[in-house]
Amino acid sequence: MNNIVPFFLLIFLTACTTSSSLYNFDYPLTNQTAESQYMDLSVKIPQDWSAVEDNECYCIDILLINKEKTASIKFVPINVDSLVLSNDDKLEKILTFSKKFREIALRDKFNQIDGDEFFTIGSLKCAAYKYLNEEKIIVRVIVFSFNKKYFESIATPVSYESIAKDKLSRLFNVQNSTLLSISSR
Repeated sequence: MNNIVPFFLLIFLTACTTSSSLYNFDYPLTNQTAESQYMDLSVKIPQDWSAVEDNECYCIDILLINKEKTASIKFVPINVDSLVLSNDDKLEKILTFSKKFREIALRDKFNQIDGDEFFTIGSLKCAAYKYLNEEKIIVRVIVFSFNKKYFESIATPVSYESIAKDKLSRLFNVQNSTLLSISSR
């Protein structure tokens, strides 16, 4: 009996500290890359997706759109003052910053879906959350650090009708897969 308690405690602690995502990262990627024009960042383009030039605001580093034009994945830099970030829990602070930004943008209509997700893809430590946007569409945001810069990867269906629940999981799988392919330009 004395040996069983530590065994179950070990299993419980392992389950609570898991660093795997809720979604896979096995979506096929092409050999083509999408490169940021502003930062030292590139990703492989997913199969049946393409890279698109940013609009005139220059606020998106990389924009990927699926061939059906029903979903997009954006890579956006997060610009925060380094004094705001202490040495502890930087990823959690960036996650909080990202959510606060959405709360302000959506005013009092910010509605987070599920809890926060903390995981590692390759050597990239990530934190994610999902929320309902203005059109009540589920959007997933992943924050991460690459080359001492912080970014958001934002996966968005175009409309509620365009993404069924199984396709939404696939979109988040594509999002994770692109993160696995991140490299310097």
